Order: sequence, then structure tokens, then C-alpha cells
Amino acid sequence: MKKQKKTIKEEFREFIKKELLAITPYDEKKILDFIKQVFQRFIKETDKELREELAELEHKQWENWTKYITEHLFDVYEQGKENRNDEIAQMKGLAWLIDKELVPMIRKWQKNWKPYSELTEEEKNKDRIWADKVLEKLHQKQQQWLKENL
Repeated sequence: MKKQKKTIKEEFREFIKKELLAITPYDEKKILDFIKQVFQRFIKETDKELREELAELEHKQWENWTKYITEHLFDVYEQGKENRNDEIAQMKGLAWLIDKELVPMIRKWQKNWKPYSELTEEEKNKDRIWADKVLEKLHQKQQQWLKENL
């Protein structure tokens, strides 16, 4: 018969009973609470650094996406200029949209096509908003894990 894998909670309780009980009587709840506090303190202390790393990744993702969109929009525009058939009226509409709406937006994007470390604090804060969303989700998962396992 195959041995079932123990949960972290079971392994931890066995460790406490085997190692710590030999030394001193213990209150399991206090020990578990202490471990939760240590874990949460670790999370808080590493969050600041992780937040910046996530914000930098978010910036890279945004930069790659805007470059991709820009490249493909101009490809479509150039193909349309070469294609002089019944679609000229549609292409004039597309040309107007690109000239009046997309080009200014792309010029604004291009100003931030640089490493995260070179961005202004205002621009970094836009990426930090998304990093905070990731951290919030991680915290939810961590809290759920702690609740289920300790």
C-alpha cells in the first residue's frame, strides 16, 4: 500500500512533537501563530522590492505591446496606401484616424520606450498600480494557504 503524502501542517506538527516536545512543553497554537507572524513579516519586508520588480516587468510588457501594435497599425496603413482599389474611401478614413488619433498617441508612447529605471516617478507609478494588483492577488493566495496549511 502506497504511503499518502503528508500535508505541510501534518509535517510541521510532527516536527513540533518530535523535536520541540523533547525540549519543553508547548502550545501548538502559539507556535503556529508565531510562524504566521514571521511569514507575514517576511512578505511585508520583501514587498517593496518585489513591487518594483513587478512594475518593471509591467513596463516591459506594456512597451512590447505598444511596439507590436504600432508596427502592425503602420503595416496596415502602408498596405492600404499601396492598394488603390474600391477600398480607397475606407483607407482615407483609416488614414485620418491614424494621422489625427493614433500618431499622437504613438508619439506619447514612444517617449516611454526606455528602461524602467529611466522613467519619471509619475510614469513609474502607472506601472506600480499594476504591480500592486499582482501583489494583492499574491497576498490573497498566501493568506488562503496559511489558513489551510497552518
